[in-house]
Amino acid sequence: MPSVKHAVIAAAGLGSRLGHGKPKCLVEIEGVKIIKHLLSLLKDVEDVRVIVGFEEKAVIAAIRAIRPDVLVVRNPGFRSTTTLHSYELGGRYIKGDCLFMDGDMLVEPESFAAFLASCEPGVAQLGITKTKTRDAVFLTREDGLAVSFRRDDPTEYEW
Repeated sequence: MPSVKHAVIAAAGLGSRLGHGKPKCLVEIEGVKIIKHLLSLLKDVEDVRVIVGFEEKAVIAAIRAIRPDVLVVRNPGFRSTTTLHSYELGGRYIKGDCLFMDGDMLVEPESFAAFLASCEPGVAQLGITKTKTRDAVFLTREDGLAVSFRRDDPTEYEW
């Protein structure tokens, strides 16, 4: 069993760049909402928290239909704060390590399982992938470590 006991999903944003008028976590891929994909990846994590904001009632209803034990945390300032603020709200009072995820991620279950298996208590871990998107957070690596992040000037990897 992986050492991850706490997870926070930031799903408070407007999703405005997508242009669907709804939170990205409620977008369906092959008939399944993204939030369902994410919560299924975290089925063995005992403490899961989802940060909500935009269209929070719809997001909460989707969460409750999938996993009623998830702790929902409101970010009432979602229009003017960043994902980092949502992470801070969700991570409050957690003792120990925590996995932080964006609410719009699609991750292959096998890849995610390998990531979780590689997690060690007290050791920071960052999930990256080969660059696939245009509007990514790109990262520079040196000696296998992430050393910088940026939105312009694409690199080989994105966070």
